[in-house]
Amino acid sequence: MDAGIKVETRAAIDAFRLYSKKLDGLVGKAVKNSALIVERDAKQSFKGRGEPSVYNEPPRVDTGRLRASITHRTGENDGEMYAEIGTNVEYASDVEHGTSVTMPHPFLSYALGMNQHDINGIIADAVKAAENA
Repeated sequence: MDAGIKVETRAAIDAFRLYSKKLDGLVGKAVKNSALIVERDAKQSFKGRGEPSVYNEPPRVDTGRLRASITHRTGENDGEMYAEIGTNVEYASDVEHGTSVTMPHPFLSYALGMNQHDINGIIADAVKAAENA
């Protein structure tokens, strides 16, 4: 009797490991695709040269340095997959959040916010696809 239980348990563990591997791959791709969407929309949110800057709306382009510097990276930490979208330009935080002298012109939070619903769907679809794979 114990041997039968062990065999059934082994098969269940093997099936779970296979599902987990498929899930990791599909969710990893979904996280990367989501990061690309947010990166793209953050870059596209910048207004053209000469257009007025409006409080709490994405900034206008001056030199294009900030917009061109936006990038992403993905990874995994303690079993959690993540994506970071950002820039290494030193004044990016001042543009995004404003300062005591300048008004905020969010571009990263704007892009994330406008895509949050779609990102949730992309991740949910990846989980469903793993279940059906």
